[in-house]
Amino acid sequence: MISIKKYSKSIIFCLLAISIVLQVNGTSASELDKSQIKKQFDVTFYKMLKDPSDVDMTMKYADLAIQLEDYEAAIPALERVLMFNPNLPSIKAELGVLYYRLESFVMAKSYFEDSVRGDDVPEDVRATANEYLNVLSEIN
Repeated sequence: MISIKKYSKSIIFCLLAISIVLQVNGTSASELDKSQIKKQFDVTFYKMLKDPSDVDMTMKYADLAIQLEDYEAAIPALERVLMFNPNLPSIKAELGVLYYRLESFVMAKSYFEDSVRGDDVPEDVRATANEYLNVLSEIN
C-alpha cells in the first residue's frame, strides 16, 4: 500500500523542483500557457497507459487535467489512486471538489463525507470538506 506521507513528500518535492526551475528560467507559473500544459498532459497520458500502476504518474496526470480544467479526466485518475489505497482522505476531498465543480452535488457530498471519516484526517482536509458540506447542505 502507498502511504499518504510518502505520497505527500513526493508531491511537495515535485512542486518545489518545478518552482526552482521556473525561478531560474525567470518564468512564473502563470506564464505557462495551456498549450504547454496540454503537451505535458498528452505525454503523461501515454506514460500512464504504459504503466497504470504508477501512482505518481497518475497523480501528475490528474494534476495536469485539473490545470486544464478537464475534471472528467482528473476524476477517474484520482479514483484509480483510491483503488491502490482507499485510505487517502485528501484524494477523497479532491474528488469531492471536482464533482462539486461539475455540479454533481450528490457525488461531491459522498466523497466529502467519506473524506472526514476516521481519526487520521488532516485538519486542513477536514476543514475544507466541512466547508463544502455546509454549502452543499444549503443547496439541497
